[in-house]
Amino acid sequence: MQDFEALKEITALIKKRFLMIISIAILAGVISGIFTFRVTPTYYSSAQFLVNQMSEDEIYQSNQISVNLDLINSYKDLIVSQQILDIVSEELDRPIFANSIEIDNRSGSQIVTLGAFDSNPTDAVILANTVVEVFQKELPGIMQVDNINIISRASTAQKRGPNKSLNITIAIVLGLIIGAGIALVLGYLDNTITSEKDVKRQLDLPVLGVIGHAQTRNTKKFHDNFKVNGN
Repeated sequence: MQDFEALKEITALIKKRFLMIISIAILAGVISGIFTFRVTPTYYSSAQFLVNQMSEDEIYQSNQISVNLDLINSYKDLIVSQQILDIVSEELDRPIFANSIEIDNRSGSQIVTLGAFDSNPTDAVILANTVVEVFQKELPGIMQVDNINIISRASTAQKRGPNKSLNITIAIVLGLIIGAGIALVLGYLDNTITSEKDVKRQLDLPVLGVIGHAQTRNTKKFHDNFKVNGN
């Protein structure tokens, strides 16, 4: 029963400040929309290479596959190393950082996907292809192995963000939650006595009687009749 009464009070507080809650949610959505539309979009493009050493010896090839899989983790670190990035930056005539490169490899697969991020779709394609080409060229001199074969070059770029509709939706939901929280806090801090329950809860006193509130129209009519009858 107490839980039900508490739920009714919470519902009443939310209804009382419903307009404020909606206003906060709308404001949050508008602010999120403004920032989201001002953010520069990001584009993603990827190339793929195969880590494989060609050999006619089946036994040697089987063992080499295992070695190649172990080398992939080292290749991931090497691709985003400063040594490789400096060469890529020199070729593209602009600074390239490790957070612009993404390396993906499924467990047990010799195929590695090299992704590149850029604010320009054409530059994203160029960056992905340049990184994979520089890595293939520099690898033999760095690790004395030559087992990289490019199997897919980057050709197109896809937009990766920001997701405008998702960001605005999240902002509105958070605005509703924050607005409801503010409404509950304001209701908790409000000590105004507006009902018999407030008297019992805040003053812990019994209610002896209630003075009704007369409607303005009825009060005026009563005074008019009193003046007529009582002169």
